[in-house]
Amino acid sequence: MKHSLFISKLLLLCIFISCRPIEDENHHHRITFYNSIASKLYVVEEINYPDTTVNHLYVLRQPEIYRVDPYSLNNEAISLHPHDTYEAAFKEYKGYKRIPSDTLMVFVFDAEKLEKKNPDAKIYFLARYDLSLEDLKHCNWVLTYPPTEAMKDVKMYPPYETFAKRDGTGKDSRP
Repeated sequence: MKHSLFISKLLLLCIFISCRPIEDENHHHRITFYNSIASKLYVVEEINYPDTTVNHLYVLRQPEIYRVDPYSLNNEAISLHPHDTYEAAFKEYKGYKRIPSDTLMVFVFDAEKLEKKNPDAKIYFLARYDLSLEDLKHCNWVLTYPPTEAMKDVKMYPPYETFAKRDGTGKDSRP
């Protein structure tokens, strides 16, 4: 009897530990990225702001996670462990902050050029978004390339204004 009670409690404990938390308005463990151009992209997050160097070639080992196909959504490239949230990552807990500078950087790369593995990252870098927790809330946890009007107040490079001068491909349409 004691043995079966112990097994039952152990089984219940395993079930409760493995339950996946539900996302709601105060708990987000992923950021949706929408590619609104006809080319494939790669998306990378980085927490070491203002250090803008990023080890971007690792995304090629798992394109199913980091690549965003044309006109599609990606919910995995910018995500935390399901039991962690971005709200908690931006806050200090016991002297530790997962995002130490209060800025999450998201880099957007041209997939076709990145897959050629040219060592010069400048040729396939398209954009960098420097996001605060408030920026993410304002954008409703959805980022887009090229940036939408909802993202105009987000700190980014190149600045939002330059995207207004581009066509739907994300490339400069000026002569």
